Amino acid sequence: MEPRIIVEKSMVIAGITGDGGRTGELWGSFEEMSKKVKLINKVNEYGYEIRIPAKGGKRDCHVGSLVKDVDVSEDFEVVTLPDFMYAVFEISPCDGYESQNDNIDKWIKENSEVFKEGTLENNLFSVLVYGEKYKGEDDPESIVEIWIPLSAELICQSCSMPMSSKNAEILGTNKDGSKNRDYCIHCYKDGKFTMEATMEEMIEVCVPYTSKNNPWPDEETARNEMKKIFPNLKRWKSS
Repeated sequence: MEPRIIVEKSMVIAGITGDGGRTGELWGSFEEMSKKVKLINKVNEYGYEIRIPAKGGKRDCHVGSLVKDVDVSEDFEVVTLPDFMYAVFEISPCDGYESQNDNIDKWIKENSEVFKEGTLENNLFSVLVYGEKYKGEDDPESIVEIWIPLSAELICQSCSMPMSSKNAEILGTNKDGSKNRDYCIHCYKDGKFTMEATMEEMIEVCVPYTSKNNPWPDEETARNEMKKIFPNLKRWKSS
């Protein structure tokens, strides 16, 4: 199963942090706390679970809700995730929360020249999201998303295509023939852009190539995700 790729701006999760081996108890405590102290700035009704490896083989875990900002009651702990690109995998609780581990590890290894796992305070982490498809632990149709944070070695600052310095052929070229690490060869060649376009036009050019699970499932998703990414790229920041 290939993951879908998403980009998320900084996320603030207000909740409770504890032992990752006792997530059920953590969620129970969080739900009890939420009845007593309302989170008035929640973004949605999803559940978010941040899992961080800790020393001694244990895992720290933070469970809670996505909120608009850190302005919450002191009864809650807050974890802020920076801007990240994520590979999103889906699991069925009925199959077990570790059922996709081998597939995830394989995908990370196969894509290691382009993507590295992102970290939080120098620790690897993952995010479990109990969203619209989550129907409880015992429903065979229930789905939980596992978000793996990614950092790309290089990203084309025109079309957002991930690049690797190990694959020099994909890098753009300067006027003197040297490699350009900001842009891919499809966007920048011999010291100039291969196509003059607005940001919106470039997005439309890229949509057919980035849908059909490469990396986004359809054109609408591809278009929406690129609308979030492109304004932060070097070529379009001043446009």
